[in-house]
Amino acid sequence: MQLQIKLGCLKALSTIYYSLDPNPDEAVKVLKMALALDPTNVTLWYRLGMVAIKVTQFELAFSAFAQGFESSSNHWGCLENLITLSYLLFDNTTCLEYCALGLARDAGFIRGLVFRDHIFRLQPSVKEKTVAKWDVLKIEQSYSKDWEQKYLSEVQNLLRNQAERAEEELRVEKREASAVFVCRHRMKTLTFSELCRILLFLYQDAKLERVINFITSRQVVSW
Repeated sequence: MQLQIKLGCLKALSTIYYSLDPNPDEAVKVLKMALALDPTNVTLWYRLGMVAIKVTQFELAFSAFAQGFESSSNHWGCLENLITLSYLLFDNTTCLEYCALGLARDAGFIRGLVFRDHIFRLQPSVKEKTVAKWDVLKIEQSYSKDWEQKYLSEVQNLLRNQAERAEEELRVEKREASAVFVCRHRMKTLTFSELCRILLFLYQDAKLERVINFITSRQVVSW
């Protein structure tokens, strides 16, 4: 009973962090805790994958969708994301494998057709080898070019989001590194014990303000 209550609370928290009060970084932590309790829950794996995409952790997202698809091979959401992410991660062979799995279920699976055709155009040498392995990749089916633009644009948008997040994290790191840290405490006496007391306060304040990693010996001396 306690396990079910804990799992229910973690699921509720993940929903809050994911949608009601968007905080994807916290949602990732909560979902990992929930999956430790219920490792075959495809819904949790799918949600973790979607949150990981939000924070541009594409390897984690791919792993989550792969676990979800392993738990339920009929989960189209996991399959579609596996195709997109494997292509984004430059694993065209795996991408074609998932395309084949989708086309085996539905010959009109457009995402599978789009990425299959795109990879075959980029790497003609891959076509003969993969078609021999997965006969279903021979399927011929027409589709609107709008679909091709839509699915390939998704990849470009994900890469752009990743670059923007990396730039923002670098800006924050530089801003924190250049922040002026002021010691609020003053030495009452010129004694060694008083110096130790001030250094302890200084460490605690720096840790509290999350700039301890940026304090250098030169800055300490200057204070």
